Amino acid sequence: MVLSRFSGENASQTELIDIGSYSNGTFLELTANEKAMLDALEENQFRVIVLFNTTNNMEMGFLEEYDCIKAALYVGLPGQSGALAIPRILYGDVNPSGRTADTLAYDYQTNNPTYVNGRYVNNSMVFFT
Repeated sequence: MVLSRFSGENASQTELIDIGSYSNGTFLELTANEKAMLDALEENQFRVIVLFNTTNNMEMGFLEEYDCIKAALYVGLPGQSGALAIPRILYGDVNPSGRTADTLAYDYQTNNPTYVNGRYVNNSMVFFT
């Protein structure tokens, strides 16, 4: 299963929120359609690998909620030839293990460190130092 989110400079939360319906009002969580797809995969006992094709962060707590999810791979920003490595990883030809370059949140609603230093102003996060 591939989960995608777009992002970029000057992309406000209102532009990103239009891609789906979210229970907590954040584009970082799964949409209702994505949850329904995972529910169907779980019900039919599929073995699922989740590919995160996004340059944006996402909540990843759902990975523990579904027994059908056996692995997850972050493939955002792969560079010019990085996408060629994805099938090699999925087939087990290479091991993607390495150092942790990024840390992604389990749930941004309950444990978001950026909210301590920032506030929403006109649907955009503004950080204070």
